[in-house]
Amino acid sequence: MGRNEAIEFSYDFELLRDTSQKAYIKRWALDTCINHIARTISQTKFEIMDAGVKENNSTTYYKLNVRPNTDESAATFWQKVIRKLIYDNEVLIVVTDTKDLIIADDFVREEYALYDDIFKQIIVDDFEFERNFKMSEVIYLEYNNESINNLLSGLFSDYGEIFGRLYQANLMNNQIRATLSTDANFTLNDKSQEAMQNFINKAYEAYASNDIAIVPIQKGYTYEEHSSKNASKTSSQIEDLAKVPNQLLSYVARNLGIPVGLINGDTADIEAMTDNYMKFCIKPIIEKITDELNAKLFSERGYKEGKRIKAISIDQKGPLEVSEAVDKLIASGSFNRDEIRELTGYEPIGSEEMQKFIITKNYQTVDEESTDSEGGDIDE
Repeated sequence: MGRNEAIEFSYDFELLRDTSQKAYIKRWALDTCINHIARTISQTKFEIMDAGVKENNSTTYYKLNVRPNTDESAATFWQKVIRKLIYDNEVLIVVTDTKDLIIADDFVREEYALYDDIFKQIIVDDFEFERNFKMSEVIYLEYNNESINNLLSGLFSDYGEIFGRLYQANLMNNQIRATLSTDANFTLNDKSQEAMQNFINKAYEAYASNDIAIVPIQKGYTYEEHSSKNASKTSSQIEDLAKVPNQLLSYVARNLGIPVGLINGDTADIEAMTDNYMKFCIKPIIEKITDELNAKLFSERGYKEGKRIKAISIDQKGPLEVSEAVDKLIASGSFNRDEIRELTGYEPIGSEEMQKFIITKNYQTVDEESTDSEGGDIDE
């Protein structure tokens, strides 16, 4: 049942009465971080390689990068995959007879030690598959050893309690408080009590529905407000109220591998934070996806022959961004030009000339004479 987000969220409603916005800040913190990861990975492009040559006209390429199924674009599909992967700690993708990729909403997994695990009762929306699927027939991803909800459940309980108390305290401090006293000679009978209650009701309606309220004082009544005595506490408690969700968000971000400054929108050291984010948060997830795709979409023989899926993430630098480094790598003879093309995400040319190692600023080949017979300088 933990796989169903609607059911999981419904358990939190019983907490709203006692701890105010406990369920709300739980969903907000998780959604903010998970959406950040999902948006990043949804921009990944998958290339189909066959012995080092791209195959961008295949059905597999179209399904992974353009339209996985009849109802979703590739970006929407991968966002849903990542959300479900992190929320539920697992996600099951079924490959239909028409080669469509469908995300299962619920399923039952039977595990076996020496044989393929079996997936039964697979439900997508209101449809349930009549057949069972072997592990080798589906794309199955696991995020971690333990669900993120289990790791954070105790923390959410504590922070939700704190947030609820601060919320109630802030409401009390901003509450309009007043006393209504009567003249000593004023006799309190049923008629006068009704008149006093009518006065209180009118004063309440005036304050509740208007920014500026004027309350007429009747003879025998003395009206005095006491709300201003708590005004000094209001600003500090509002700041405390804002700190609790932000602290919770920071904890969730760190748990998922997102630099706190990046999720808060800080601009200082943004390049270093982005590199850290891509290296320790995004790349491990992309690696899980590509490993699973390679294992399930290609046979062992096909993989050994050079068939594989390569992921190009958004941090892939173009040739213009690394042109200076490329020049030094080629001029030093460390890499040939075809290897440089592969490093920058382009197909190798494959010609004999492109696979030569060249050295020095004259771009001579290693085989050529670089000095004259007397040991002079390299020709300019």
